[in-house]
Amino acid sequence: MKINWQSKLQVILGIPPLYFQLQQEARVTAIRRLNISLPDTLTTLVPGEIEKGETGWAAQPVECPSEEQISLVDGGGITSGTRIYTDGSKTEKGVGAAFCVWSGQNIVHRWLAKLQDYNTVFQAELLALKHATDHATSLPHQPITILVGNQASVQAAANPRSINTTAREICKSFIMNKHIHISCIIPHVGYEGNEEADRLAKEAAESDRDPLSIKTPISFLKSVFKKKK
Repeated sequence: MKINWQSKLQVILGIPPLYFQLQQEARVTAIRRLNISLPDTLTTLVPGEIEKGETGWAAQPVECPSEEQISLVDGGGITSGTRIYTDGSKTEKGVGAAFCVWSGQNIVHRWLAKLQDYNTVFQAELLALKHATDHATSLPHQPITILVGNQASVQAAANPRSINTTAREICKSFIMNKHIHISCIIPHVGYEGNEEADRLAKEAAESDRDPLSIKTPISFLKSVFKKKK
């Protein structure tokens, strides 16, 4: 009897068969890129509810945040001026995003929001950064530093060719507002502002408040299709 070792190895490793992988990608492409609604037996989500990838540039190719605006070095030691700390959190009870504004040693503003259970931590972190950036642009013109505990969020926001819509909007804000800076911060090492943002994000995640409606991540869509073998 001929044994298909490749198929057996896929089963052992938990890798779905090639035909199923292709079927899954075809479904994702149909609803995400071709705006084709799928049967309710597969998903009740419609094309407009799915997170889509951007193409091209967020601004003119010659425009991008300046090197002085972006820092991947730990900015936790910054204690002067206006600082905005952001964070996103996902717990067993939900997903939350938050930021807090510090002037000197005092908190002068807080914001937090609950997201849908299927949203990702990355989406929560970018949402917090987007709202923090919007808040920064509303303040009197002054040097402002936004401190983010996730390096991937900083890199996405600094990239004018990011495929993420929220990251592109943040990037445009930085290009238009050179007085706003963004820096990484090492999380969970005792920085007071970061700890407060983390606490607020968890509070939002575990609250009973109405969740915001933002686009459904592709990872969730694929998990739905995976159950529809």
